[in-house]
Amino acid sequence: MIPPKATDVQVTPASIELFPGQATTLTATVQPSYVTQTVIWQSQDQNIATVDEQGCVTAHGVGQTTITATTTEAAQLSATCQVTVNPILASSVSLSQTAAIVKPGATFSLTPTILPENATCSVVDWISSDPQVATVDAQGTVVVHQRGTAIVTATTTDGTQLRSSCLVAADCQPDINGDGEYDVVDVNCCINAMLGKTSDPEVIEKSDVNGDGIADISDVNLIINALLYGVRSMTHEFTVNGVAFTMVPVEGNEDVPAFAIAQTETTEALYKAVMGNYSASHLFDVEDNWPATSLDLYRSQEFVNKLNQLTGLAFRIPRYSEWYHAAIGGNRSLGFTYAGSNDIEVVAWFNENSDDHPHPVATKAPNELGLYDMSGNVAEWGAELVPGPHNMGEVPFNYGGGYNSDRIGCRVTSFGFYDYHDYECRGLGLRLAM
Repeated sequence: MIPPKATDVQVTPASIELFPGQATTLTATVQPSYVTQTVIWQSQDQNIATVDEQGCVTAHGVGQTTITATTTEAAQLSATCQVTVNPILASSVSLSQTAAIVKPGATFSLTPTILPENATCSVVDWISSDPQVATVDAQGTVVVHQRGTAIVTATTTDGTQLRSSCLVAADCQPDINGDGEYDVVDVNCCINAMLGKTSDPEVIEKSDVNGDGIADISDVNLIINALLYGVRSMTHEFTVNGVAFTMVPVEGNEDVPAFAIAQTETTEALYKAVMGNYSASHLFDVEDNWPATSLDLYRSQEFVNKLNQLTGLAFRIPRYSEWYHAAIGGNRSLGFTYAGSNDIEVVAWFNENSDDHPHPVATKAPNELGLYDMSGNVAEWGAELVPGPHNMGEVPFNYGGGYNSDRIGCRVTSFGFYDYHDYECRGLGLRLAM
């Protein structure tokens, strides 16, 4: 008796889409159904996807390939499945630091972290906004050439165009002995290095305050000027649709990495330049130099997202640890109750002097870092959600108090949470970070 022969073979499904690392099993059906027949599975390109004896397909690389099932009989009937392996796109990219305060001549490395961890592309493009100040190579190594500021940005290369930026501030660092202060001891250390009276390599290196490769009288003068007039924080100015704003790099410590934060709260002028309208025109006859207000966290994040689209950079809302570190004056903190003073009238617009409306930014005294209105004018959103009171679950918090806050609410240690009954978000705004 002649055994029955297969007349057809089909593979189901006829096409599949996978991500690298994913697997699925194909089914080969031989007709007629009563024919006992096995098939051999093959992949056209095993770099893209492989297939085992049971028809299990495993994706490896991005691209397209064909999986074929062939009967073992002489006729060798076959059927195929088209396999497309799609890339796992990046959902975020962040840098190992978002600000660097260094001397001219310094070299340091930035490391990008792309999420998810199994994203197909782990490569970023690097660019510096001012190669005369700082350059960056394909590995993220930054070389600082001269005094000034530059923005170093990493951009994902998988088509998502996600970005993360680091503000590089190259300036003189007159703390020669590394005790965190600028004093006569640093002057003496620099003079000893200049005269060859010290063999300490760290002191010799740090004595080159201006980064010109030698410790000399110009470095001594820089330290003396720092003693007499203080060390000015390097700042970087950005312009969006004709409106300028300034970012200030903030030195970190063991708890808070270095970062950059806006010198003032986001103004109505900047908000309008980005969003096309004032934020609080339904509440006040606003002025351009007032801080933007009536902003919940959603509208604040919407503003940041659009600003990033316009600039190609990576601004964000500050984390609480960053906001607090900046508000108290960073590593230069003098321990004030309010941001810059123990006298609230000196540094803040609040409910006793504001006439119940915002006031132009930077009209009160700044804090130790040259930041304005971190107490009063408008309360500023933090990026984190934290457990709220009264079983509210996780809610966004804001910090620093506003024009409608009392004295306690404007302390650098004070915070508030979003009141869901205050739909107008009176007194709530934001300050940019990077």
